[in-house]
Amino acid sequence: MNATGKLMTVVLLVSLSHQGFADELYSIGLGKPASSWGVVSKSIFDVHGIPKPAIEKVKKIIEAGGAIRGFGFTPDGGWGLTYYEQDRVRLYWTASQVPQSAIDYMKKSSQNGASILDMAFGTNNSWFVLTRKNDTNIWRYKGIPVDLASV
Repeated sequence: MNATGKLMTVVLLVSLSHQGFADELYSIGLGKPASSWGVVSKSIFDVHGIPKPAIEKVKKIIEAGGAIRGFGFTPDGGWGLTYYEQDRVRLYWTASQVPQSAIDYMKKSSQNGASILDMAFGTNNSWFVLTRKNDTNIWRYKGIPVDLASV
């Protein structure tokens, strides 16, 4: 699928979810090359072209009865996942080859009782992490252009 096809798929899923025609959308990941992408919703987990170590981790989680909640990819083949184990009580996260500042933030947030809901990574060590603590969503970022961060 080319970049336009990938974008249209994502736009369609977001639109359907927003309009109530599809279930709750959790995460969208777009990577490099343009053919790598993924979507996670309440009932859908679909990925294409993501790094093999990420696929192996996803398979282990799902085979053990867990569920993927969110993911992010770096332009250089790094990745991160948030997931539930079989009991669906606690949200876990794992990451490989992502900016150290994002890992530090996720570790500190987890130690302080927050759940890591989703993550995204960009060029030049930029990142975005969405957490939840005490029924409040909190997002932090580094290196994202101001016009995007203020949306």
